[in-house]
Amino acid sequence: RRRQWPLDAHQIVAKGLQRLLGQPAAGRVEGLLPRQDFHPGDLLLTPVGLLHCGVEDAFEGRAGFFHAYAPDPDPAKAIEGLGEVWETMAIGVKPYPSCRYSHAALDALIDLALDRPLPKKAQGAHDLLRLGLTQLLFLGTPPHAAVSSTVDLAQALGHGPHKSLINAILRRFSREGAELVNSQDAARLNTPDWLWDAWTAAYGQNTCRSIAEAHLTEAPLDITVKGEALEDKTAWAEKLDARLLPTGSLRRNAGGMVNSLEGFEEGVWWVQDAAAALPVRLLGDVKGKHVIDLCAAPGGKTAQLAAAGARVTAVDRSKKRLLLVRENLDRLGLYAKLVNADAVDWRPDEAADGAADAILVDVPCSSTGTTRRHP
Repeated sequence: RRRQWPLDAHQIVAKGLQRLLGQPAAGRVEGLLPRQDFHPGDLLLTPVGLLHCGVEDAFEGRAGFFHAYAPDPDPAKAIEGLGEVWETMAIGVKPYPSCRYSHAALDALIDLALDRPLPKKAQGAHDLLRLGLTQLLFLGTPPHAAVSSTVDLAQALGHGPHKSLINAILRRFSREGAELVNSQDAARLNTPDWLWDAWTAAYGQNTCRSIAEAHLTEAPLDITVKGEALEDKTAWAEKLDARLLPTGSLRRNAGGMVNSLEGFEEGVWWVQDAAAALPVRLLGDVKGKHVIDLCAAPGGKTAQLAAAGARVTAVDRSKKRLLLVRENLDRLGLYAKLVNADAVDWRPDEAADGAADAILVDVPCSSTGTTRRHP
């Protein structure tokens, strides 16, 4: 099932912890907010969520901060250690604002506080500064907790010689950080040079900046309701605290788990960007017609076509993504013939399915259009 992005960040954290511990971390982890049994994939409200926000190579086998949170190789003792650290830090993750703020923007702040760059061997201390600044400036962690826990981690990870520097920089930012952040050009700092240059060349400076600024805010949740009746869409807009767009999609503010919203389990609607829902509408009445949907996953258009009464053949080369399409169709009570194949080589079986009345293709491109939802 498709989940909103913040939950994915927590799943990544859980995966990293599982890799560190070498097995699912079963048992009670003290200090979680709220307290719960921890299993990889659970929704975790912990500071470890910071690791998704620009601490490079944290999931690539480098020592990283997972060792700071669970320094003991024994899983049982590691879990106990995790609890101690989380209880000390005493914060819950707010994944959106911190994860939208890139390490480049954090590094620009760190550079302001340094007379000269840290040596390469002090990269761990630099990462700790990123972690501490994220807590201070974006997670609302009490300054004393952010400073103290980061300094303690520096000592535990062998960066004791830099404790005083870390302490001084974090204390400075506890006083001046908000003003310094507000003075930054966040849109530019949070956009890689190659992407900024490409957007500027394609759209001009003003549009490029507008795109970059839009990426600093979490995207809304767009929904397609099964069926075209206006009264149904209006009723569901009210139930979901959404507004009905002129195109027929519903739009609600981001936040919360998609599968907990009313109507999801019942298969009344599915998540689909408003723009992505437009191409199917251009086909007009497709009831009873055979429509081939190429590059079909994640399946929003396939569901649209099936809900409109079309005979749908959905083709995608990713078997894994097609399984998600099948799950969604089953939840929605819809059917489409799914074909796992590369659209470049695949040819329809006209003898079995008949000739196609229409072919719909939303071809993969640069993928930069998904940046706002997958920063």
